[in-house]
Amino acid sequence: MIVYGIYGLLFLAGVATLVFLSVGRVAEGGLKMELPHFLLVFAGIWVLLMVLLSPSTVLIMVAVGFIAVVLVPLAIFLMIRNEVIRRTWKRKKEVAEVAKFTRTVKKNPGNVVGHMGLARVFERYDRYLQAAQEYHIAAEMFPGQESGYRDRLAEKEELMRRMFAIEQKKKTNICSQCQARNRPQQRRCSLCGYNLYKNAFEWAWKNTSMGSKISGVLVVAISLLYLIWVPLTYSLVLMVMWLAVIVYFSLLVEPFISD
Repeated sequence: MIVYGIYGLLFLAGVATLVFLSVGRVAEGGLKMELPHFLLVFAGIWVLLMVLLSPSTVLIMVAVGFIAVVLVPLAIFLMIRNEVIRRTWKRKKEVAEVAKFTRTVKKNPGNVVGHMGLARVFERYDRYLQAAQEYHIAAEMFPGQESGYRDRLAEKEELMRRMFAIEQKKKTNICSQCQARNRPQQRRCSLCGYNLYKNAFEWAWKNTSMGSKISGVLVVAISLLYLIWVPLTYSLVLMVMWLAVIVYFSLLVEPFISD
């Protein structure tokens, strides 16, 4: 009876920790590991403790069933929901930047061509807006030196173009056959169709976050422990179930929602 009480306290402590961290994340935004990943890591640690400490196979099966039915689907749902919210916020920010760019063009109608050209080069409006604002302020303060300020603006434009090219190169996957640039999530080159990764495992590993990798390793370790501690029939069923969760989580969900 005392052992079951200890397990109950451990479970309640884990739930309280999850609630505390989730509320703290919403209030302060200070939790670096996202809540869905923390859910999976907590589930793995909890099952590991149950396997190592519990004398009852039935209790272990109940814990595993709860995690498989409740915690893992909840973590996947929260991860998709967080990504939808993140992308919605990103779109709203882009709309706000476009509105800011439009207002700047209206204030300076004589330089519309320059505004539009630099906006297409950088694909971000705030960088050029800062440079253009510095140029216009300086031109108003020193009206006889417009050509010098245009030269400085051209130098800044070239520097920013190089920086933008370097940033884009870091975010793209260059094909070894045709040198075309592709998004990291693409398995085949969009130009020549060449396989950018050796196999599906390499593609999933490079496009999966560290939290997913940690939870996946924990799940594999727990599955191997089941081969030793639980009768063979149950262990094979649980191992297949956990591997199906890993495949679904790593190959189908994470690569398509990571930016």
